[in-house]
Amino acid sequence: MSSENSMEVANVTVVTKGKAALVEVPLGDGAPPAVPEGNRDLQAAFKDYQKKRLEVRREARRREAAAAEIRRTPEAMQALRERFVQKVEEYIGTPYAASYHQEEGSEHHNAPLYLDCCALVRRCVRDLADDFGFVLGRGNQAYQFDTLPERKDSIEDLKPGDLVFYQSTFVEGAGMKPQKHDMVHVEVFVGGETGEETIGSLPHTCWRTNNGEGGVCGVQRFPSYKCEATRKWKLDKYWFCSIDTWLKGQCQSCCAEHDWKEAMLTEKGCGRSLFDLAAADNDDCVGAED
Repeated sequence: MSSENSMEVANVTVVTKGKAALVEVPLGDGAPPAVPEGNRDLQAAFKDYQKKRLEVRREARRREAAAAEIRRTPEAMQALRERFVQKVEEYIGTPYAASYHQEEGSEHHNAPLYLDCCALVRRCVRDLADDFGFVLGRGNQAYQFDTLPERKDSIEDLKPGDLVFYQSTFVEGAGMKPQKHDMVHVEVFVGGETGEETIGSLPHTCWRTNNGEGGVCGVQRFPSYKCEATRKWKLDKYWFCSIDTWLKGQCQSCCAEHDWKEAMLTEKGCGRSLFDLAAADNDDCVGAED
């Protein structure tokens, strides 16, 4: 018997293209055992894959940086602002919450989509995520407020697309949990003929939707942003916030008081609004109530 035939071997399992095979590998005189040809091909392919994936990531970062530079120009920011307002207008007529339309005879029973105040803003920003350069997190209007640090003194200082936030105090017996920054509602400023028009989402029970008598439920245009009080809260202050920060591709909480990491990263969703009487124990997303 030749020395070649008497050489010791070891049985090694090699996995190639998802299939396992038992291969005899000579042990030799201490030199590293030869890697089967099929396994060398697999390793080379994996290295090529890693290299290509790294190149794709680098190219994506390069494109994102270039897009961010474009977004920072005044012309691009204004164009995106206009697209945002157009997107908000597209949702006019979307009902407020399913809880108001549980009866089968209701006009909006089992509607494909419901949007309350903060959900309207979030939905429109997410629809334009490629243009904004980020995905707006799941937090409510208080979270949105914290990501817009550029505040204005009055409604006259706003541009269409900017946001109006409502900071309010609940009346005694309202049965509502306190909200971060006491923010209870948000609307999108559009200006219009009155110079005070906004688009927001409210239930048909709110006095602002035709005095609560056969009012419109959901996303709608209002002749003015003004709402000093409801049955459950009294206004403390209007906050007028520019969305320029978002238009520059930046969405990060500027509040040291509240940790919005969960709201930004999770998909647990936005709860129902303060308008929804069944939402008394839910402090996720609330709006100005009826």
